[in-house]
Amino acid sequence: MTGEDPNTARKERPSKDAVAAELAQAHFDVDPGVKQIIRLLAPEEREADEREPIKLLEVNRDTPPVGITPVYFGTHAASGMVYPSIIVEIAPEEYTQTTLQELERRYGWRVGPPLNRRARRARRILRVRRLAA
Repeated sequence: MTGEDPNTARKERPSKDAVAAELAQAHFDVDPGVKQIIRLLAPEEREADEREPIKLLEVNRDTPPVGITPVYFGTHAASGMVYPSIIVEIAPEEYTQTTLQELERRYGWRVGPPLNRRARRARRILRVRRLAA
């Protein structure tokens, strides 16, 4: 027995913000139809609960306009998804103030920050190499 506190020996859990950004980037990377991703937030006391899912609103040009249909995903620690998530995918023409109001009325979710597409790491490395040359 080492005398170590097992709670401090565990790896620290990443923040919801960090996991949401990684999830959004993964969706941008695999689906070229995704044009915009916005974080949806529950009221603060719910959002602070680790059991409250990460919620993303994805505007996708390849999605038919069928309304708001949240899709729930459980955790998957092996892939870094240590929080459950909910994805709401809508067509660009559905991204209106009415849709945003409906999300708040039906689910209590408000619009949070946009999650921007990042340049792929390889592209950034190539650009840095070109600048150094």
